[in-house]
Order: sequence, then C-alpha cells, then structure tokens
Amino acid sequence: CTSRASAPASAGAVSGTAQQAAVSLNASGSKLRFQDHSLKELKAAVKADLAADGQVDAEIKADGIQLDKESVTQASLRAKGSAAQHRLDFAAAGSPGELRLAAEGGWKEQQWQGQLAEMQVENKQFGTWKTEQAADLLLSAERCALSGFALTQDKVRAAVNGQWTKAGGWQAQAQLDRLSLALLEQWNLPVPENLPEMKGVLAVSAAAQGQGALPQQAELTVSLPELALTAEDYEEEGKRSTWRWTDNQVAATLKNDTLRLTAQTKFQDGSTAALNASVGNCGNFSKLEKMALSGKAVINIMDIAPLTQLTGYVVQTQ
Repeated sequence: CTSRASAPASAGAVSGTAQQAAVSLNASGSKLRFQDHSLKELKAAVKADLAADGQVDAEIKADGIQLDKESVTQASLRAKGSAAQHRLDFAAAGSPGELRLAAEGGWKEQQWQGQLAEMQVENKQFGTWKTEQAADLLLSAERCALSGFALTQDKVRAAVNGQWTKAGGWQAQAQLDRLSLALLEQWNLPVPENLPEMKGVLAVSAAAQGQGALPQQAELTVSLPELALTAEDYEEEGKRSTWRWTDNQVAATLKNDTLRLTAQTKFQDGSTAALNASVGNCGNFSKLEKMALSGKAVINIMDIAPLTQLTGYVVQTQ
C-alpha cells in the first residue's frame, strides 16, 4: 500500500526468551490506497505471549474504507485468548448495512474447530437477520464443515449446512421456511408493475453434492400450499377479484447427468395441471444440442371464464 498524507507508523517491543517471547505492537496509518481501494484510517494494537499456552489480545480498527462502489464507514476485528481457545469478534457498518459476528474455538491437530457463536446482518432492503443458535464450524486444509447455521427474521428461517473434503468433494443443504410472498413488496424487489397482489407462504429445500464447480447430484423442492392472486377484474371495471390455487409444488432432481422435473397445481374450481419432464446429458453444457428433452403436461380445466377475468383476453371454445 501507499500513503499520500501520512506514512504508516508503528512501535513495538519484544521481551522474554526465544522460546517464550512476548510481543507488543502498535501501528497506525491514514489515507492509504491500493489500486481502486482506499482506507481513511487504520489502527492496530497487538499483545501476544508466544509461549505454548500464551495469551493474545489484538484489535484492528479501520475507518473510511472504499471498495469499488461500496463504502464501509467502520470495521473492527478483535481476537482474545490462546491458540487452543480464543474468541474472534468482527463488526462492520457501511452503505450495504451492518454485520456483526463472533466465533469461538481453537487450533488442534492442524485444524480450527469451534462455533460461529453469533451473527447479525442488518440491510436497508432486506431488514435484520440473526442466527437462532451457535453453529459448529471446522476449518483445515483437508476438510471444512458448517452445521446448524440458520438466520431468522420474524417467521422466516434460512438454514445452510455443508462440508468439503479434499478427497471426497463437497455437499451442501439449504432450507428456506415460512417465506411470505408479501415480503416481495416489503423488500422492494423488482417485479412487473401490473403484477397481481400475491399471498402465500413459500418453502424451499435444496441439496447438492459434487467434485468440482458443478453438482453431480442435486435435489430441489419448492412448495406453496396456497396461492392467492388479487387483481383487477377485466370483465367488470373497478372491481378486484381473487383467484386461489392449492397444492402448488415443483420438484427437480439431478442424477446420472439427467435432470427430472415435476410440477403440479390445483385451481379453486377443481381445475388441475401437472407436468413431468426430463433433460438428458446435463453433465456437458458445451453441447446443448445433445441435451435431449422429453416430457408430458396434463391440464384439466373445469371453467375457462376465470382466464378472461385474470388476463383480459377473451377465451372462446368451439
């Protein structure tokens, strides 16, 4: 890094013996730049006893961080404890929002094992998310694993578990529960201007595993037990009507380079629709022409009148 206004400054001391040294270090810098990134002010204070069971107390604070289009007003990292048992606290606040997290654990047999004790994310668009409990975390050159991690907001819960081994590849599971469709408007997501008002509670579960970037096996299930759309009734000006669907579900599986998809829904008058489809050769995306597609759709419409009310198009049968 380079400095325009003031050069980085540091002061430190080392005491003890070569086998049991103690280090004390204070460092600071201002108006630091690296390529397109800048840092207004940086301060660091470290006290470390390098004995086998020695203690470490370190704190780093940074102000005015500019990363491309995002800015971080303040960030801090605190580490306290011994190599065998310590706690890390990190906090940052800026244009995207605020993040606070804490981890507790220690090094043993060339791996770090402990817990992601707590985490809180505050975002202007998506609100505040918090961990519901501590999550187990393991990190090493041969293996990484995360289990029991879940963020919650009111009734919504998003959970992630996964692991990676150098020899066996990776696997991950994700689950989203009790996501109200009303949050699409609350979160100001980009949706079509004339999209009907939607009500329903969504649940999503997914699992995948593989060796490289692409999964070799995967499962996805999307469930929406009830869906209600309220919109302008095109048959009667100024009137709004509500249409309801139940048993809405989409399921997809990827195995042996074949993707299989099923979907179903049921309309309020008893009309039903179901889809079964499969796509072969999904392991080679460089040859899309060889990805064979087959499927079957079964649609049973009891009354076509609601199509006119909902879409504004006149539907006639002969």
